[in-house]
Amino acid sequence: MLPSLALALLLANPLHAEPAAEPTPEAAPDPMVEKSFLLVSASKDWDTARSTASQAAQALALEIKVEVEPHPTEGLSFDAKTCTDNGWAHPCYVARGRFDDGEFVSVEWSSAYEGFTPGLYIVVVASGPEADVKKHLDAAQEVYGDAYIKKAKVYLGCMH
Repeated sequence: MLPSLALALLLANPLHAEPAAEPTPEAAPDPMVEKSFLLVSASKDWDTARSTASQAAQALALEIKVEVEPHPTEGLSFDAKTCTDNGWAHPCYVARGRFDDGEFVSVEWSSAYEGFTPGLYIVVVASGPEADVKKHLDAAQEVYGDAYIKKAKVYLGCMH
């Protein structure tokens, strides 16, 4: 009986206990999130895209947010002040879809979206989760019969 008591005491002694399992780090969330975009036009010409955006804003009674300008090598860029104010070198461009979901008109650079035909200025009138964007499709198609929804993954991670 004494050997079993000694064994029990030995196992109960924290100095002889099995080491605790290492905590496993939690997996970081995927910084890529799928978003839907309602497009009404695509053009290789900036002036055409900008004009279409203005017309779409008026026809669909939407706010227009065109905060970019064409750039010869990057497609689009914010102005130099916006870039430097955010700690980025000019040219810089952050495509729609990060934290600006909603229904408004913008001109975006298609090359910034995986799976989009590259090299086009696209006129977007809504973006966000698919169910939210689908609510606006009929109204857009009344004015732009070939308006459609396209999905892309958008990077929501750190930008610095």
